[in-house]
Amino acid sequence: MSGITITNNTSVEILVSVSARSVDTGKGGSEAWFPLAADGGTDTWNYRSSLQVIQFIRSQTPGTLVETILGVPGKTTNIY
Repeated sequence: MSGITITNNTSVEILVSVSARSVDTGKGGSEAWFPLAADGGTDTWNYRSSLQVIQFIRSQTPGTLVETILGVPGKTTNIY
């Protein structure tokens, strides 16, 4: 099973959403926003076997920049 692992290396909790394009057949895949703890919080989005778009925000204040980065299955994406 492939997955995309994300580690939050910032000093604040962030919210992360991972696209579910080409999710392994029949496994579903949520694009909901999930919190990732500060200072090394890590989570893996399973059933992602192709490149995905990772979106994250550093605050829930209206107008906050939504940042995007590439997620690669089987690799850890570090957010700084």
